Amino acid sequence: MKTNYTKKSELPNTFEQEETKKKSLINELKDGEKSGKISNFDLNKNLEMVKANFEK
Repeated sequence: MKTNYTKKSELPNTFEQEETKKKSLINELKDGEKSGKISNFDLNKNLEMVKANFEK
């Protein structure tokens, strides 16, 4: 199995960065839900949309 990483030590760091991004996006969605600016905000629907775009 080939990877695009030059060093094995880069893999955990990259994983950590992706997890940080994911947590940040989830927190932003939660803040949007709490803001009340959008009356029909669906956290799960928007999270799925973000996840689908994020995995592209």
